[in-house]
Amino acid sequence: MTAFGEMLPHHDNRIYLNKKVTDKWGMPVLAMDVEIKENELKMRKDMQQDAIDMFEAAGLKNVQGWDADYAPVWVFTRWVQRVWDVTRKRQY
Repeated sequence: MTAFGEMLPHHDNRIYLNKKVTDKWGMPVLAMDVEIKENELKMRKDMQQDAIDMFEAAGLKNVQGWDADYAPVWVFTRWVQRVWDVTRKRQY
């Protein structure tokens, strides 16, 4: 089982265009410079406990949680998709 949560906005976290790395069309790629903070760490523990509770409620016994390394996953929003569409149109 896996769980997904949100990352709260924080001034240290940012996403930017990396002009040193380009895609196959020569456009700068998005780069992420993010770090999970206290809220996200607490949320991970809470999600893990929720999963354990669900499995135990379903009748499983000796359920243990497991926490792997964390890597933020970028989910494209409408805004990012619009930026992508606009930059691709410039190529034509």
